[in-house]
Amino acid sequence: MAIKGKGRTRSKQVARAPRPVPVRVKPPLLLRRPVQVAGAFLAGMGLVAAVVWAANGIRAERAAAAAAARDRTREAVLREYQARIQAILAPIGQPRAPVGFDVLPAFSSELARLADGKAAPSEVAGTAREAAAAAQRAAGQLQAMKLDDLLRDKGFSLAGVNYVLNSRRRMAQGLELYARAARAVARAARLPAEGADGLVALASEVADLADQVFQDGWQDYQQALTSAGIFPDIQPPGPGDLGGG
Repeated sequence: MAIKGKGRTRSKQVARAPRPVPVRVKPPLLLRRPVQVAGAFLAGMGLVAAVVWAANGIRAERAAAAAAARDRTREAVLREYQARIQAILAPIGQPRAPVGFDVLPAFSSELARLADGKAAPSEVAGTAREAAAAAQRAAGQLQAMKLDDLLRDKGFSLAGVNYVLNSRRRMAQGLELYARAARAVARAARLPAEGADGLVALASEVADLADQVFQDGWQDYQQALTSAGIFPDIQPPGPGDLGGG
């Protein structure tokens, strides 16, 4: 009996080649849509940041320029005020170190001699009359000084305005009290000794109060000037001035 297939070899089947499939070529990284979108977004954010930074810088520069202009305006106003005060106070006294102002030093010295019994009212009556006239004149000049237009819309704070107004008011009040004290001494020269002593004592008390009030105004004046970087610089009176004796 014959064996089927004996000696036959089976042929091997060759696998088919894969079907050609189109392969999509990826564009370069910078040309890819998501990358472009992200880049555009970041660029937009950077542009916005640059615009905001520039705008803030411009606003800061404008604010600094405006502040500098206000400072210059305030300084000019206070220098004008300083010049007016200098002209009024120079004939009646001079600044004293470290702070303060010597008002009518010749009269003050004579009043101290009177209080100590080292002089008679008749000896200082002339000095007292001159001091009374000088103090009253300076007080009137301070009171007549127009400050509303000088200070209005110049960028001053409320405190700055108060320093200026209070300095003028208090110095004027102090000078009026000095004038009263000097007139009291001049009247004492026409009275008997007993009545003269009472007037001299009263004049001393009034002069002490006058100095306190005036120095309050002087301190406010200094505060007003130093707020703008200005320091009082009143020239001492000459030998012939009423304040120097």
